[in-house]
Parts: sequence; C-alpha cells; structure tokens
Amino acid sequence: MRPDISSKTRDLPDQIGEEVLFPSGRAVLSGSRLLPKKMPPYPAVVMVEGSGPYSYRQHWREHVFPFWKLIADEMLRSSFVVLLFDKPGVNKSTGDWKRQSFLDRSDDVLAAIAFLRSRPDMNGGTIGAVGHSQGGWIAQLAAARAKDMVSFLITLAGPAVTVKQQMMDDARGEWICKGASKGTISLRSASWRIALTILGLIARMWNPFT
Repeated sequence: MRPDISSKTRDLPDQIGEEVLFPSGRAVLSGSRLLPKKMPPYPAVVMVEGSGPYSYRQHWREHVFPFWKLIADEMLRSSFVVLLFDKPGVNKSTGDWKRQSFLDRSDDVLAAIAFLRSRPDMNGGTIGAVGHSQGGWIAQLAAARAKDMVSFLITLAGPAVTVKQQMMDDARGEWICKGASKGTISLRSASWRIALTILGLIARMWNPFT
C-alpha cells in the first residue's frame, strides 16, 4: 500500500525534530523524535493518535489548534523524549490503517517503544504512552499486553467503557439532539444493541483482513 499523499497530508511539514523510520509488522512507520534540553539518558513517551487518517504533523501548522504540539512541548519541558508517528498508509508510513484491528494498532505502539529502547541515549526502563480518543484504547491495550515495556499510561478523552457502549452513547446523544422521542430512542437503542452484538459475533468468527 502506497503512503497517503492526499491533500490532507501533501503540505505537511517535512521536518519535525529528528525524522525516524521503524518497522512494525510488514509496515515501516514514519515518525518524529523530539529531544529535551537535558543530557541523556532520557525517559520517553510515545504519542498515540485517535481514529481516522490524519497526521500528528497537522498540529504543527499555524492555522490549526496545535493539540499534539502543546502536549509534546509540555513533555519536553519535563525532560521526556517524545515520539510521534503516523499510522500505516498516512503520510510517509507504509501499509494501510483501514485494515488494522485494535491489536494491530497496539503492535505499532509496542514497535515504537521497542525502537526507542534500541537507542543508546534512552532510559529504556522509563517509556510510557499518551493516548487520545481511540488512542486511549490502543495505549491501554499495549500496556496490558506488555507491562514490562510500558512504564506509565496517560489517556486524554480516552474510553471508560467498551467500544460497543461508546457507539451506543454516541448514537443516543445524536438522536436526543435531533429531537427524537423517548419511545423512538428506546426502540432504536434496542435495534442498535442487537445489530452491534451480531456484528461482534461475526467479527469473532470471520476476519476479512486475514
């Protein structure tokens, strides 16, 4: 799969800190390693993006809210190395994020941590993850799968319920905003719950991406 060079990513900044490449499965992921002013060895943090095709590099543009940049700057002031990376198929990363499961995405996070641990200037015993939105699920999953690799975990607007429940809550909120009656919302909620349960069972039995 060729990297995404759509209008969303074509004019992104080419250089943010130290540009790095590291393998994750069959993909090669592109990222930026930002160094604090203190001397090594460094503790570090991996930033885990939410859903969708956007790049963290968008937050280094002057006309957008610099969400990841602000977080990165704060971590740098606290003397942490910061590693940000693009999903497979976004910007210069190879592969296809659309074909990834949550486990696949957590593999990318663990590959990023392994890359940091391989660097001679790193304190390999203190590397954590910051996940935002869907990235909150991914960071938690990575930490649960490799407790010896993930020293700490921070979630920002991350999940406190299951994927199914969040989808139900999102749909219910939309119906309320559109003025649906309580009876309509109850019927739709029941239908959604059944449909999502069936889809979940199908997903466990058949993975179209394998």
